[in-house]
Amino acid sequence: FSAEWRPETGVTIDRPGSRTITVVDADTVQMTVSQTGDVDETGAFHASEAGTSTLDYELEQQQDGEWRISAAPDGVVLNEQDFRVVFDAYGVMFFDPRWQFLVPDVRWFPTRQNVATRITQAIIGGTPSPWLSRAVVSTAVEGVDLRDSVPIVQGIAQVELGAAALEADPVMLGRLLRQLQASLQGTGVAGVELLVDGTELAVQPAQTLSTAVDARPLVQTAEDFGFLGEDALTTLPGLSRPISELDADSIAVGRGGRVAAVLLAAGGVVRVEANEPTIADDRRGLIDPAIDPDDRIWTVPESQPAALTVSNAESEPAPIANAWPGATEIAAMQVSRDGTRIAAIVTEGGRDWVSVAGVERNADGVPVALGTPERLLHPDGVGVDIAWLDDRTLGIIWEGTDGMIVTEQVVGGVSTSGDGPTGSAVSLAAG
Repeated sequence: FSAEWRPETGVTIDRPGSRTITVVDADTVQMTVSQTGDVDETGAFHASEAGTSTLDYELEQQQDGEWRISAAPDGVVLNEQDFRVVFDAYGVMFFDPRWQFLVPDVRWFPTRQNVATRITQAIIGGTPSPWLSRAVVSTAVEGVDLRDSVPIVQGIAQVELGAAALEADPVMLGRLLRQLQASLQGTGVAGVELLVDGTELAVQPAQTLSTAVDARPLVQTAEDFGFLGEDALTTLPGLSRPISELDADSIAVGRGGRVAAVLLAAGGVVRVEANEPTIADDRRGLIDPAIDPDDRIWTVPESQPAALTVSNAESEPAPIANAWPGATEIAAMQVSRDGTRIAAIVTEGGRDWVSVAGVERNADGVPVALGTPERLLHPDGVGVDIAWLDDRTLGIIWEGTDGMIVTEQVVGGVSTSGDGPTGSAVSLAAG
């Protein structure tokens, strides 16, 4: 049976000590596990609801009396602790639809395999994870394929391409090179070469924008609004004066500090730009707004998750299709700084979930829908707030039975949690 069994098809991840074995008959046993997640054949991680999975194994006794497995499910079973030792997370990079930002699609590969080859295969000839597939793009160069495994020579990954690469658009090859450089960065690779028949192609990597968080805290005092300094606030031109005059419950500032979305204490969200506040959404019961890299403002009522809208300076709020189907409440949301994903804390079936979905756009780049949400985490309590800590990690604060908990959740991976602040926390921000 070893020749038929395919361990590479995926991983079932279970809680340590959760396995039980049941003898069904003389040559069949079942193993029941408390499954917490799985990894598919592409390396994509999927969280599982708390529950059990049952795996069937058939046994056959040899002539010498030894028992052997004669049938079993494809894939391997690892507990959470062993999984983190055997596998590691890698960001396989794709582009946003305008080729400005790199977007990580986290994949899990065994650390002792040729990870550089697995990552390269995920880009050349591979596709993004289904939940992200309509929100990002990849460098698809017609006729260009990976000819071999990817050796690492003196820290340089050597990617051998087919002869069609000699006629390919240099811009597209530059994007491919940038994808590979960023994706292989976490493997210890110092650089990447694109080769045809052993000869390096003269390609310049594409330039991309950063999604790094500004380390300076933005704060509001009774008199002003701006970046916190040692002795005073550094104000934001076009924003600080009108915001200081508003009775704000929350403030979100867009990329470049030119536009802000302000949730008013009296209800409704206003857009502040060039010293001028204008109504962005006058509905009641709105949660804290989000703002994307294009300075579009995202708003939604707490009790109507499906009523998500987006607006800019020239347009009325437009509905976003397929917003968290099945959810009855939403506590918080944030758009990623590359604009391709939106994370939220939603209530489904009376339970809170942290979910992420791809942002789908029309031909003009305007958001029109969300992709199928991917569940990441079921907090054992009530979700309070969420923030993108970096391009692939979410921070979540939630209220458990024994106090506030802060969780760092890899989008497409596992989470780590620790005690939050004493008392009742109300918001979370990245820094």
